[in-house]
Amino acid sequence: MTGLLMPTLALLIMIIPLIALCLPVYLTSAKQREAERDSQAFVCQLYTQNNPSPRASEALDTFTFPEGLSLGAPLYETWVVWAVTESIADSYPNSTDARTALDEVQANFTALEITHFSELQQNCSAVGDYVWGSKALTTRRRSGANSLKHLDPDVAPAMRYFVERQRQPLAPSYDNETGQLVEPDQYGIALVAVINSTLVNLDVSTNAATMSFELRTVSYSDGDVQVVDERGRISAPGVTVKSDVISSSGAGDLTMKTGDRLASRPVATVLTPIRGMYYYPFDEYLIDIRIQSYMLGPDGGRLPLAVIVSQRNQVTGWVQEVTMLQNVLDNYNFWYVAESDNKDTDNVVGYRIHMQRSNFVKFFACLVLIVMWTLTSAAVTYAIDLNFLRPRVAMMMECTMMVTLLFAMGNIRNVMPGIPGIGIGIDQYGYIWIMILLMASATTMLGKLICQVQVLAAEADAQQQQQATQALDNTRGQSGGVSLRKQGDAGMDATCAGII
Repeated sequence: MTGLLMPTLALLIMIIPLIALCLPVYLTSAKQREAERDSQAFVCQLYTQNNPSPRASEALDTFTFPEGLSLGAPLYETWVVWAVTESIADSYPNSTDARTALDEVQANFTALEITHFSELQQNCSAVGDYVWGSKALTTRRRSGANSLKHLDPDVAPAMRYFVERQRQPLAPSYDNETGQLVEPDQYGIALVAVINSTLVNLDVSTNAATMSFELRTVSYSDGDVQVVDERGRISAPGVTVKSDVISSSGAGDLTMKTGDRLASRPVATVLTPIRGMYYYPFDEYLIDIRIQSYMLGPDGGRLPLAVIVSQRNQVTGWVQEVTMLQNVLDNYNFWYVAESDNKDTDNVVGYRIHMQRSNFVKFFACLVLIVMWTLTSAAVTYAIDLNFLRPRVAMMMECTMMVTLLFAMGNIRNVMPGIPGIGIGIDQYGYIWIMILLMASATTMLGKLICQVQVLAAEADAQQQQQATQALDNTRGQSGGVSLRKQGDAGMDATCAGII
């Protein structure tokens, strides 16, 4: 029983930190990782941003939104004013007033871009919750497309407007009495392209990233003609939906045709360093994504298309922040009915992913660096004390420990999560100096051990020589005594003989 006392005591001592510290940290980290994995950011282009009618008097004056819905910034009207003012200023290059007016309009437009795309991304998040199923349009169970005809009162204004907008006509109608074309206040949306984008790999050494894109289609139309069936397949004949990741470093096109349910492919993109890998673990990167999409109808003409993107991150140790590019040249949705302009119809969604390492990676990397410096400080202090402060005999075990610590530092460094190769800032700040100090300490201790062995060998030789000399002297002394005794005996014999 006495032999089990110490193991039992050690087990009890270990249980306390395991339960009180390690288990809570494990559970908290697991929840944080699940939240990072399941988090998604939404970006989109949901609304056609111009009046597509060739008969419209105001080409871009259709940005009217119901009360309660953000995105009321008159961005595109200001864009038109900017274009007109710029043409006037170019016509009168010497006019100071025209140049001043142009600068004011441009500044106003730039400010409106920030407000517009910020509000648009909020609408994307509101609509994305319904598109990806975290919220439902109605809590009442209905069969098939009947569920689309009834929206609950608590449906978000952005989603309610989006559904209503999709149910608007796609072309002017004729008035039965006058026979004239009747332009609707706002045109509808033929289809919704739903894109799942997932970041699956980051390589900071080559500034490359790999993303997985998946294209699906959704329709909230309650008309007689359904473009997408209940299983998510394109059911309308002769329809094609194309999305192309034009910011990719290789092929990035996805195509769906009648009968298709999804299209997917991996896409290679480029990392743009804000703070490069030299600053690990505080390095940060940007990934700019631009997705161009359009929809072809049965006659080959392009139809109005809405696009919404869900951006996820599956790379362990990294967190993402997604924002839409605040530039109308990178984010727009134009649709033209006129045959001469219809070929210019397209939808471009541009957004930026800001990547940085998670707080755990930053904390753990700094902790490992502190441990490396602590071990090095202890080793250097011990070597100084052994050699200079309190000189004493060096043992082989002490030298072995120092050399082992020297070669172990490389493996300790590589414990840091996702650390790049040697040469980054954390090496300039720690690893290189740590190796120099440990090499100096190990060298001095080994040198002392070698010198110590040589001194001991010399002392052993001297002692052996002294012992040999003493033994020889003793031998010589014994030989001299025997001779004297013999001489004495001979003299005594001669004296005795004379007497006789």
